[in-house]
Order: sequence, then C-alpha cells, then structure tokens
Amino acid sequence: WRATILSCINGYEKCNIVRSITINRL
Repeated sequence: WRATILSCINGYEKCNIVRSITINRL
C-alpha cells in the first residue's frame, strides 16, 4: 500500500495504473 501512495504523489496517472494492478492482485 505504501508504494501505491508514493505513486499517487508522483503522478495521478501512475496512481490510477497502480490502483488497477492492485485491484487485479486482490
């Protein structure tokens, strides 16, 4: 989850991609 937060800070677009990957993992 921490990595996801960092991605959100780096860029909203990246955050969205990471979110999708995280959801797929769950």
